[in-house]
Amino acid sequence: MRSGFLVLSVGVGEFSANFLRNAIIARLLSVEDFGTVATFSLLASLLDLAGQVGLDRMMVQAKDADDPRLQATLHTVQLGLGIIAAMLLLIMAWPYAHFMSTPALAASYATLALIPIMRGLTHLDRARLQRQGQFGPWAIRQIIPPVASLLVIYPAYLWLGDYRVALVAIYTQQVMALVASYIGAQWRYTLGFDRDLINRALAFGWPMTANSLLLYFVFNGDRLIVSNQFGLATLGWFSAAVMLTMTPMNFVARTLQTVLLPAMARQQENPIMLQRQYDLTISLLGLVAIGFVSSLALVGGRALVLIFGAKFAPAEPFIILLAMAQGIRLLRAAPALVAMAMAETRNPLYANIVRGIFILVGLAVALRTQSIFALIVVSIIGEILSTGFAGWFVHRKLGLYARHLYIVLASSMMASILLFAVVRMQWPIWSILPAVLIILLPTARALPQIMRLLGRAA
Repeated sequence: MRSGFLVLSVGVGEFSANFLRNAIIARLLSVEDFGTVATFSLLASLLDLAGQVGLDRMMVQAKDADDPRLQATLHTVQLGLGIIAAMLLLIMAWPYAHFMSTPALAASYATLALIPIMRGLTHLDRARLQRQGQFGPWAIRQIIPPVASLLVIYPAYLWLGDYRVALVAIYTQQVMALVASYIGAQWRYTLGFDRDLINRALAFGWPMTANSLLLYFVFNGDRLIVSNQFGLATLGWFSAAVMLTMTPMNFVARTLQTVLLPAMARQQENPIMLQRQYDLTISLLGLVAIGFVSSLALVGGRALVLIFGAKFAPAEPFIILLAMAQGIRLLRAAPALVAMAMAETRNPLYANIVRGIFILVGLAVALRTQSIFALIVVSIIGEILSTGFAGWFVHRKLGLYARHLYIVLASSMMASILLFAVVRMQWPIWSILPAVLIILLPTARALPQIMRLLGRAA
């Protein structure tokens, strides 16, 4: 329970610091400057996702995680991939600047190539300790960087006074992440070379690397299209709405992955228990998703204005649609999590290939209709189909049944559509009760088992 409480507390702290930082930047800058900040954030998130090759998760999942050769070899792989990512960023900085309609910022984008180098030098011992139930070093690595990034925002604004505060925040967070990864490490940072372990790490990590690149477009494809087609000012208020909906769902997904992955990994030889944990995770995510959509249906517009300011009010009509897309995406975390516990890392890759197709469809729709509403509807359809495919893949490769996933997905969609109708038609507040009941029917009976699952995981 102490470990579970620590993971939750750190997650809340990290989420709060990141969210508060973005809100402060939005309050200080104009909508167009905030759109410029979003272009840097989009590129930084690409580097974050490209760096998530799963080596830390391999340390959690691997049965030989306590072998020093494994950690040393993974450090070498991590550094090599960081250098490759830095070179690729230098190449793509200028095309990215032209696509985002900000050619004057190309050199500034290129400076972000330092980030993958720093990520490549981080210490992986926190992941090994996490497998043993020691979450302290992991907690330090998670909480210090966003808090430091938050604290430099206002001094940076007094110094620079424009979008460059984002660069100061990004670099501060990355430097502190590198330093914090060494705090609490029990083993020295060493590099190693074992051909078999390298091949094993690449086999484990390449699907996650490819998936991370796809995930970047899944997470940010809509904003890339908005910047290209509608300009920086529209990107500014649209990014505020995306942050309001995506950041909490990412926090939930990451927290549950941290808590539940070790528990699922311990059931690799017990398919009955693994199926039970899989179904309970789906129920838990379904409840969280519909609770989130319901909350934003009720107070999303007021929350947007309160947090980011009245200048971002044009995003209000799109909040519930974006919340629906994020809720469905959260459900997709369940098949990805159970597949990762079985070292099957291709699940999110293939699911995001399906989702990526709809990014291209969304671009075509935006070009033809010039409608952000139509763009988001295409995204929702893509999320539904990719989540269904992820469940089918788990059934095909691991033999785990996806029936419960499909039931919860269908009920979540019905409830979300009803909530959307309530908001658009301005029906009385009690009208949301049928939507809540729709999702509660297939999931509420699992609440006692969900609590026991979380207790065992903690």
